[in-house]
Amino acid sequence: MNPSPAATRNPPTPIKPNEYRVPDRAKTSSCSSCGAPIIWTRTSKNGRAIPLSVATFRIAKNGVCVGLPHFVDCPHAAQHRKPTQSTAIKMDLIDLPTYLRARQLVVISSRLSDNGDGWLTVELFTRSVA
Repeated sequence: MNPSPAATRNPPTPIKPNEYRVPDRAKTSSCSSCGAPIIWTRTSKNGRAIPLSVATFRIAKNGVCVGLPHFVDCPHAAQHRKPTQSTAIKMDLIDLPTYLRARQLVVISSRLSDNGDGWLTVELFTRSVA
């Protein structure tokens, strides 16, 4: 999709750390998790889509409307985060709950494989609960 002429003239650049310019004539939509009103824009670093929380909008000193990413105030933000990098460790499965609790991790998906060496491999994809 080609950017609108307004988006080309006013690229979304942070005003303060983690703040983004609200696009001209932006349409409001709703967060799929919590239903809060959001506006979509693109990051200046890599052009990825990012939702801005309408509740955080303010007028900056230069008269530009800016806002914070919605994951700052969304109660379900953790559901939209990518899993962390996996770390290879060998342990008895009985130790797994203790390991996860100590590191404040939750399992979001897993994969079981047989490598043909007499061992089963369980690969866990986790995210931090902190």
